[in-house]
Amino acid sequence: MTEKSYGSKNTHVLSTTSFIVALLLLLSPAPPGMAEELKPGPDTTVLSEPLRADGSIDYVRGMDQQLGSWVTRENNFAARLLEALGPETIPASIRERYFSRLGLPIPPLDGDYFQPIKRAFAAKDGLAAKVESQLHKAKSRPWTSNEFPELAEWLSLNEKPLKVVAEASQMPESYIPVVGEDGAKLSSVLLPIHQDARELVMGLGARALLNVAAGNIDRALDDCETSLRLGLHLGSTPVIISQLVVVACMATTATVIDSIAQTGKLTPQDVNRLRKALLSAPKLKSGNVFLFGERYMLIESALGEIPNLVDKNEVLRAFNDAMEAIAAMYLVEDCPTPRMVNEELIRVETDPNPDSNLEDPRRLKASRNYGWSMAYAHFYAGEPGKVFVEAHCRMKIRFRLLVLVCGLAEYRAMNGTFPNSLNDLVPRYVDQIPIDPYSPDGHPLRYIVLPTRQNYVIYSVGKNGKDEQGRADYDEATPEDEDDVALGEPLPRSPQPSSRTEAGN
Repeated sequence: MTEKSYGSKNTHVLSTTSFIVALLLLLSPAPPGMAEELKPGPDTTVLSEPLRADGSIDYVRGMDQQLGSWVTRENNFAARLLEALGPETIPASIRERYFSRLGLPIPPLDGDYFQPIKRAFAAKDGLAAKVESQLHKAKSRPWTSNEFPELAEWLSLNEKPLKVVAEASQMPESYIPVVGEDGAKLSSVLLPIHQDARELVMGLGARALLNVAAGNIDRALDDCETSLRLGLHLGSTPVIISQLVVVACMATTATVIDSIAQTGKLTPQDVNRLRKALLSAPKLKSGNVFLFGERYMLIESALGEIPNLVDKNEVLRAFNDAMEAIAAMYLVEDCPTPRMVNEELIRVETDPNPDSNLEDPRRLKASRNYGWSMAYAHFYAGEPGKVFVEAHCRMKIRFRLLVLVCGLAEYRAMNGTFPNSLNDLVPRYVDQIPIDPYSPDGHPLRYIVLPTRQNYVIYSVGKNGKDEQGRADYDEATPEDEDDVALGEPLPRSPQPSSRTEAGN
């Protein structure tokens, strides 16, 4: 099963949302009263410095300063990763500034660096597309070099840089510079390391399954652990686009781990190693997307779009209250769903958070502009946020599914087949069956075992809340309205499976 690419679909989410909001602002009657002059501060612009030459707030520098002040070149994931990627990964226009932020000299252009497929096979007409197709297939099942010789050649070409990637993934800290050209806004800043990372993760996954086919389980698990750490390190940049890259990387890694588990080749010791890797992986600070990363980007954009007739201070206060409420959810909820976030936005609109950074939430609540301001906040905090919230929730579900994958793999190692029911895993192989965050009635994650008990599918019912037996809209054979989040191969729509169990039954 392969994951739909979020990146190409959502790269311009901010600009689309901005256009919609700007149009509504032009068409809507201005609220009564004269707008006050913008007062920069923690309750409005959040940052009041650093400033650009024209006196405007430089959110690019401000965000970058908050990301890595405690990180050194010796313990930084990104610094070590660039030893594998090489300097050409960073655009020439910002290269000097980028490496300077990392405390590194610009390395030579020529070196034994990672070669993306298009670069590696640029001189061979049509071969890059063929290798990409092989990679797509090889990251979801064991394969051999005889089956995909060109892909095996590409992995061999990148053997040394992939070793450096593995070392980089073990660094304890992650500071990835946020650097733009002079005067750039956050919305135009590139994330060059993230662009290469997805191919790195897919390459590691394919190599893991090549090693499985060759019987080298330890090497396969090495690559799984590297992919897991690499993907989560990328999440240190708290903007939605970077988080979507993390989600895509984690989807690939989860598929690879599940494919290995379904071979039946894992020992109990191998399973324990996977469990430890899941527990020790870098933790995502997802609330930072709403606390300062995406928040700064949206404030910067909003400042240029709110009409002068409107009190920008009140709009930004309402917006910040909404963003802080969403961020707070990530401190208490492991997997907030889009429905939960929408309910929280409605709660904030009717009952502002007294602990927020607002100077006086009650004054804002009584303001003539509050309802209008909250409508604006809903668009800015809600629309881009929904993209991230849904993707993040799907990723967290995959982590829950991987806990079950470990239990299922250990059960098969001990008993020769997969169990009839997930309940057979409790308490020896898993402590409990995780709840499906998308289930309307709080049902646990679901499981279907094939009649041979040698294969399975485990899944969440997805955003629509319907049990579609593991079929999802990113599977080309299924309609777009099917959105289960699954590991394993989904069953066809008919005939109905002859052996089916669900957790809790």
